[in-house]
Amino acid sequence: VFLGEAPGGEEDAAGTAFVGPAGKIIREVILRLNLSDVVLLNAVCCRPTKAGSNANRTPTRREVHACQAFLQDSLSQLSPRVIVCLGLTAAASLGISGKMRDLRNREWSIDRHTWTACVLGVQSDEEGVGGATPRMVLVPCFVTYHPAASMRPGQKHLAQVMEEDIKLYLSARISDSSLPL
Repeated sequence: VFLGEAPGGEEDAAGTAFVGPAGKIIREVILRLNLSDVVLLNAVCCRPTKAGSNANRTPTRREVHACQAFLQDSLSQLSPRVIVCLGLTAAASLGISGKMRDLRNREWSIDRHTWTACVLGVQSDEEGVGGATPRMVLVPCFVTYHPAASMRPGQKHLAQVMEEDIKLYLSARISDSSLPL
């Protein structure tokens, strides 16, 4: 699963994630890397716009929280084997926070039961203290730039950085599973 931020104008009109200019960038990367069974989602379902204009804006924490149940349900149904967070909002929707320079180039563990990042990467056994608890099943996750970041003035190079991040990380993760990315 490639997880983005929120729909832009074209996505809002089409009802499909990543069909606008940023979508063109990520779809080209997916094609160049010959990835299949890829699902594109957004952390927020509705398009956030700036007050008094039609321009996109970053979703608020409240908006991300309001869409959390829908995102978790979508992820549960898809059962991805890897999650690629495109940007800080996508990462935050899974409980990963910080600056991009600190979040990139490292693997995060997402608990498949709660769809949030785990601090402790393991849980001891199925019979936890106080009764049975589900065994923690982890999904690897990594964070890279959102393709829209490369559309800002002077930031075109971020599209290549994003592609290299994806290529390096996924090369070790996609060899032997039939689950979607």
